[in-house]
Amino acid sequence: MPLQIVIELAELRELDTARAILRQTPAMSFLKKDAPDRYLRYYHSCPHEAMLGRSQPCVAALCFCRLEHMLQRTFFDYAEAYPNGASKERRRQQIAAEMKSEVQSVPHGRLLTLLNQALKWQQHQGELLFCTCLSGPICC
Repeated sequence: MPLQIVIELAELRELDTARAILRQTPAMSFLKKDAPDRYLRYYHSCPHEAMLGRSQPCVAALCFCRLEHMLQRTFFDYAEAYPNGASKERRRQQIAAEMKSEVQSVPHGRLLTLLNQALKWQQHQGELLFCTCLSGPICC
């Protein structure tokens, strides 16, 4: 999923944000810190292996190196971002289908109940004062 976010940010030309997400995500930071050999293998394995003289296989459809290369260009190449006739909408649908099993549905009023409980707790702790006048929060 972070890869799709980086691709869409590159499409919008939000390059600094895309680079920050690509380089500073917790997963990449964890990999760099705890398994530097795997990080370097991930970083260096790319479709440009022949040019670089490496024989490692690409570990992802759009690996780190290709995304970095995409962010350095002055234009956005849809064919590279969405290979094999894929599209942004298809990729989003695929991500939604993958996430669907992870998401649970809750009763309709659950969010309001949680917000109400949070407000009551803050009031109980003295962090929130409630105004009782009819003109709203401006009178407090």
